[in-house]
Amino acid sequence: NMVRQPFLRLKCMKKHSKSTLACIERERRFCMKGKKKVRGYKKRDYQAFIYPAPWLIGLIVLQMYPFLSSLYYSFTDYQITSKPVWAGLKNYITLFTGDKEFITAFWVTIRFTIMTVPGKLLLALAVAVFLNRNIKGINMIRTLYYIPSLFGGSIAVAMLWKVMFMDNGIINSLLGLLGISGISWLGYPKVALKTICMLEIWQFGSSMVMFLAALTQVPASLYEAASLDGAGSVKKFFSITLPQITPIIFFN
Repeated sequence: NMVRQPFLRLKCMKKHSKSTLACIERERRFCMKGKKKVRGYKKRDYQAFIYPAPWLIGLIVLQMYPFLSSLYYSFTDYQITSKPVWAGLKNYITLFTGDKEFITAFWVTIRFTIMTVPGKLLLALAVAVFLNRNIKGINMIRTLYYIPSLFGGSIAVAMLWKVMFMDNGIINSLLGLLGISGISWLGYPKVALKTICMLEIWQFGSSMVMFLAALTQVPASLYEAASLDGAGSVKKFFSITLPQITPIIFFN
């Protein structure tokens, strides 16, 4: 027994050492396999790039290239029929010192931005809050509100707005029926800008859809907890809704 006991102990140690080495080897192979998987892409991984490809092509071709080419041409003397000739800062010096209409155009652009960006956001958010409810026919109503954004930039709608706001157009005709003299909506400088801003704000469908998607993602439990605390609709909107949809507000 005294001889046999050390022999059994040694055999047991060899058995355990073999199993331990086998575990270590399997773990090493698994890690190496994971490293190979991280290093290379499979065919399925490359297929994932197909989905953002149309957006990337549109970004590069329709946005980045025109922007960069316009920036380059601004430093050149460029005619459509001839090659661009490098002019340096000459165009910018002429713009800031010799162009009398630049300051006027600059401030008109600032006013246009101040009126259209908040106006479109507020109108889109108000309509999205109104449509964020379960009532009969709500999907049809959402579609009707979204349609103007699809056709807002088309030539047909631009002609329609021109017919509506021309001197003898629909708006002035309706005002004439009420005994109010019409004005030149597109010819009078103080009113023309507001009319164009109305056309831009009218295309709020895309922003409204994004706001509506964000509103549906706000957890209902937050509103329930606020109701138990006695919060009203206005308090819920400013304390729960607005903080939850802040990323979409900045995106729009």
